[in-house]
Amino acid sequence: MARNKRKTLRERITTNYFTLSGVLVVCALLWLLPAGTDYRTWGGFAVAVVLTFLLRESNNHFQWIRVRSRMTSSTFLMLATVCLPCHSLSWAWIPPFCLLGAYDLLFAALSQRRPAGYVFHAFLLLTLGTAVWPQMAFMLPLFMWQLGFRLHILSWRTFFAALLGIAFPLWLYFAWSVWTDSVPTMFAFLQVCRMWSVPDLTQWASAPRFYFAFIMVCAFFGLLHYARGRFRDKKIVRDMHYVMISHELLLLVLMVLFPADFSLMLPVVLLNTAPLLSHYFTLAKGHWAMGIWFDVWLIGFALIWTAGQMGWWGL
Repeated sequence: MARNKRKTLRERITTNYFTLSGVLVVCALLWLLPAGTDYRTWGGFAVAVVLTFLLRESNNHFQWIRVRSRMTSSTFLMLATVCLPCHSLSWAWIPPFCLLGAYDLLFAALSQRRPAGYVFHAFLLLTLGTAVWPQMAFMLPLFMWQLGFRLHILSWRTFFAALLGIAFPLWLYFAWSVWTDSVPTMFAFLQVCRMWSVPDLTQWASAPRFYFAFIMVCAFFGLLHYARGRFRDKKIVRDMHYVMISHELLLLVLMVLFPADFSLMLPVVLLNTAPLLSHYFTLAKGHWAMGIWFDVWLIGFALIWTAGQMGWWGL
């Protein structure tokens, strides 16, 4: 009988039922102890925890990882913890809730005979997110394209449901603008999308450059891993990951094109990156080699958090 392999730290962490509980305790200490009594930081942590548990429920329902694991939600909370610009409570936490809700609704529509209602509410959430992060409007046509090309639920019913989901909050906003006599300026918040010029990346502060490089590394390994191992998942799970991968690429491009709004879009990028990176951590091939590489990632997370706290590299 073959000898059982001794589990590495990666295998114990990624498949342990209590991983999220342990990560929650560690992240609470790293997030809250340096903050003292700053209520905005405590509020930011509370919102991140709520989003973490919603992400856990999404992963449980749609089985983005084909083994029992808490890594999707744990990875998101760890990413949010080491990226210090996310720590403060702000309106920037609304778009990730909208994006996760849109994902849940669209993926749930795959199993429905009449998915138009799910599509309507998904596009409604995305449109609401543009009130906080205007560049989220660029995701609307990509979501529409995914309905037909990847999710295969595009029909006349779902097409017009998506249009109604976009139009409904705009109708309400128009009514409010008429009531407050502010119709000429009602779309001023979208000026940032229309008045665009080639960004001067040399003007980025050192902190956004550093965190952007970190996110690029996370996205690179997540995308590369899924490109190599995608056929081990069921087709419906692959389609869900393809949707998130398409949006990951768009979000990274938007971070480059609109560097001034880096802090505003950081939480939504971390939310979209977490499922891809957690899939890599949990299912990448390699026993001892991947186990050692996972230890390096943990050390890297610790160094990134420390760099932000200590102000290294000009942060």
